[in-house]
Amino acid sequence: MALKSFGHGSSMGVKATGAGSRPYLWIESHSANDSGNQVARFRWVDGGTLKTTDASTYDRTPRVSSFVHSPQPTVGLTDHDLFQGITSCGRYAYLLFGSPNGSSYLVTLDLNGTGSSYVEKFRTTAGRSLPGREPQGIAIWRVGRAPRLAFGFSSKTGSPPATFDSSIFYKSDFRA
Repeated sequence: MALKSFGHGSSMGVKATGAGSRPYLWIESHSANDSGNQVARFRWVDGGTLKTTDASTYDRTPRVSSFVHSPQPTVGLTDHDLFQGITSCGRYAYLLFGSPNGSSYLVTLDLNGTGSSYVEKFRTTAGRSLPGREPQGIAIWRVGRAPRLAFGFSSKTGSPPATFDSSIFYKSDFRA
């Protein structure tokens, strides 16, 4: 599915609607300088194209301010390690950092902890052979009752890059 003017997509949600039914997606929308300032909900349409102005795109959040550069938590990364997404499971939050063709990191924060320290920083090499590999988002993927920490990368093929593909990887063994 192709999305037009929806933003960078640092996080998204998928709401299952039953066997054989198309799920709803929740994602940032109404892009201003590659960052969305609203959250939209719409049904997945395999092979479809959707614009933020289409009637099937529902605005589900109050308006938020335009993009503001927020400082990174103190996790020992550089300004080149861009924030790419966040999710939570139980008492932990998981953050994804990285840059195009560079290193990528999964960072675990304890939501019940005090102070600004992180629990774990893990350099991932998942998808390292992808051309133009860039981290794009992170989510909890439930399989039965077991959660998986899923994270995705885009890859660029063609010259100039004409195609952007996505690949999803996951960790079954993580703090949950």
